[in-house]
Amino acid sequence: MSALIEVEGLNRTFEGPQPVRALRDCTFSVAAGEMVAVTGPSGSGKSTLLNCLGLLDRPTSGTYLLEERDVIGLAERHRAALRARRIGFVFQDYNLLWGRTALDNVALGSIYQRERAADREGVAKVYLDLVGLSHRQRALVETLSGGERQRVAIARALACAPSLLLCDEPTGNLDSETGDAILSLLEGLRAGGQTIVIVTHDPSVAARASRQFGMRDGTLTAEV
Repeated sequence: MSALIEVEGLNRTFEGPQPVRALRDCTFSVAAGEMVAVTGPSGSGKSTLLNCLGLLDRPTSGTYLLEERDVIGLAERHRAALRARRIGFVFQDYNLLWGRTALDNVALGSIYQRERAADREGVAKVYLDLVGLSHRQRALVETLSGGERQRVAIARALACAPSLLLCDEPTGNLDSETGDAILSLLEGLRAGGQTIVIVTHDPSVAARASRQFGMRDGTLTAEV
């Protein structure tokens, strides 16, 4: 399989009176269709790495190729466009809009695809069905369970047809049974060809990935 992500010598330093090296010479690659986990304790640099991969933050130095394209040096507007169209995000706290339906939230995932509102709604219905929530599409998100909210978040992330799905502690707010169902859903997406990177502090979550990396003090260790 070809590499979807190629990272070499990635560093991120937060300047200040006492500069913090959040990432230290991180080098790894992720093949298209893989589900890879990065595990480590809080403060190890996992979220910083995820933010750099998702083009939410810009590394201080190093190389990052996404689909063979060097994305570090891109102007911010080009990074934003690439982020909106090629990268899906799933967060621990869901980041859904309260007072809106599941369908509304998922439709927002394809808003940058320049489709008509009716077409975006059609796309949203497809992905809600994919995550098993077609029967809840008109429900307000505040009436959904934690597991249902995370499924909506996954459907929204998929609505832009991303090449890369980034998951930040996707089961962190869920009980073990619901978390297992979410991981099974992610495994099904990977089996369908979706490339997924998960960051987690939970070794049992990382164990569900096809490959694992450890992280401590900003350093990405060899596969564990």
